Amino acid sequence: CYSHHHPHYTGALRPFVHNGAIIATKTENKDYLESLLANSHTLKPDSLEFSKKIPAFITYDSTFTITDAIDSLQLFHLGIRSNHTYDYTLFYTAKEKVLLVGDLVWISTDSIVKKAGKGQKAVFDFINEKAIHVETIYQAWPVMSPKYKTIIPFSELKASVEMK
Repeated sequence: CYSHHHPHYTGALRPFVHNGAIIATKTENKDYLESLLANSHTLKPDSLEFSKKIPAFITYDSTFTITDAIDSLQLFHLGIRSNHTYDYTLFYTAKEKVLLVGDLVWISTDSIVKKAGKGQKAVFDFINEKAIHVETIYQAWPVMSPKYKTIIPFSELKASVEMK
């Protein structure tokens, strides 16, 4: 699972493929990922370059759910509504009430609520539209930024959207 096609997400797929992971992706992204993962990495060979394993895929169109005995992970296609990319995916675990986003919910660490941008509003609207109960948002990017939060209470996203 990855949130969208930008290199800081798709670049990490190669070691997972080498280790036998199955990639869950939007149907229209499969051909792109197959070609990306088939590219040679001969200058700095990685594990996939040596193993030449063929990636396995599960494709979906709008939603997909992965379950085990403990919990489930729902993949929701946000797409162009993200105001970021056409293939944007959000991840939700109902048991933990957590939404994982790649890079749409920019809440600063300074505790000053700022008016939501288009990406923040898109996430907020989607949560309400799908009626999913989110308590915490984890933002994957940027990694360890002193300027932006990685763990965001839903109440802070709501406050930024409601700000006039």
